Amino acid sequence: MCRKKCRVLLLCTAAASQYDDNDMGLSSGEYGVKSQIKKRFPSSFAEFESLQSAREAAGYSVDQTVVLLDGNVLSNQVPNAVNDVDGYVRILSGFVNQAFCAGDIVVVVFDEAAHMTLAKKAEQDRRDASRRKNVIQTSSDLESFLGPKDDNFGLGDVENCDPHSVLKHRGTRGRLYDFLWLRVKRAVETPGKTIVLDGIDASGIDRPFGTKRDASIVSSDARLEAVLAHPRPIGEGDLKLTDIACVVQEQRDAGFEPLKKIELIVISTIDTDSLAIELINEAAKAEERRLNGCSDMRLLLAFKEFSGKRGTDDFKTSFSCFDMRLLLDNVLEFMFGDKKTSSVHLHRNAIALLTIAWTLCGSDFVDVKGMRSDVATDVVAALCKTDVALLPPLNALWDCKRDDIQRIQTLRRDVNYAVDRLVTETARVLGSMPRMARSCASLKNEYSNTDASKACWVSLYWHGLELGDVGSWGF
Repeated sequence: MCRKKCRVLLLCTAAASQYDDNDMGLSSGEYGVKSQIKKRFPSSFAEFESLQSAREAAGYSVDQTVVLLDGNVLSNQVPNAVNDVDGYVRILSGFVNQAFCAGDIVVVVFDEAAHMTLAKKAEQDRRDASRRKNVIQTSSDLESFLGPKDDNFGLGDVENCDPHSVLKHRGTRGRLYDFLWLRVKRAVETPGKTIVLDGIDASGIDRPFGTKRDASIVSSDARLEAVLAHPRPIGEGDLKLTDIACVVQEQRDAGFEPLKKIELIVISTIDTDSLAIELINEAAKAEERRLNGCSDMRLLLAFKEFSGKRGTDDFKTSFSCFDMRLLLDNVLEFMFGDKKTSSVHLHRNAIALLTIAWTLCGSDFVDVKGMRSDVATDVVAALCKTDVALLPPLNALWDCKRDDIQRIQTLRRDVNYAVDRLVTETARVLGSMPRMARSCASLKNEYSNTDASKACWVSLYWHGLELGDVGSWGF
């Protein structure tokens, strides 16, 4: 079979089997978390055609802004029609240059498989198994043209294949990410602009076969590589986004030259886990300001939205941008009402319980059938007013230590009790709603203490403490 004919078949196969991580995150749809936040707290978000428009509307200049991007998401948004390395680099460079219109510093973060929590790996394995059911089977004489399927490949192996076919295998993504994004870095380097890659091996595709990938910080400004390095490896990009945002504020406050002008951070992603993670972080910052009078930095969380059919005039992209400081204020007003000020010491606890509820309604780690985020959000607000004793024990989510086994066990018991109350009350409310009998029955029949334990583990994880023995937590 000639190479030209194989190339045509390759493109068709790659187009049909491109991997897609858009299904990651919290529950979606009409009753999903993002939709409910938009509906309930409209003053905390706005739609913009670009990140630049969002930054301008917020009232900041380009040199006052850092933009944080999810590199895994961007790599997955290259259209199927772009089927060679040069085209891939061109599209990815375009994404970065658009971000440069919003901020002079752009940080692109990537997952690091070597440091991914076992709970996340298990979830990815389930999704990969589901995707493999839809993979088109090909004859053996075509296999060599579909690209490598493990980490041992070089430049010659990817020059004539579609990057989509390589990226669909988790074992090949790391090396190809290194190759593609180092080329992107060279393509976008411009005086006055700084690109930072978090989770890329600087040796790129030239890394010797069989050697361990050494993912690190690679930047066009070497001064940023040391200050942005994570003291403890972080496997998941969502958590890197939060960690980088915190470090940028700390270094700005310390007078670090490259960051001393920064007043705004824009995080761009599609993974709705970030709504919970960034709300948790915003509550932590608010408490720090209350207790220690620390400075603040505004944060916009931007979700890229798609409408219309790709490849047609109707296809459009936009950004749903949430001002996290305003969102936190609106959520706390909703949850505590006229007791918001007098309950300030419990604000962080209430956000923890709310994000636990969202996790139970459907997430990458746990999904309790029958739970609905709109009802669960109302129930959490009611519990914050009527059963406030549930909240103080949740302090341990952010101030217990990894080796404090007894306190972690006590926290697990306290979270299980709080979740039991949450689920029982949610079931009661569902039972009083029209046409919700089936959801109510599912919730009563399928919820177990294992779900509560998983939700507790996730909350600890999102608060910055990753526990390794995930099997003992029900995963």
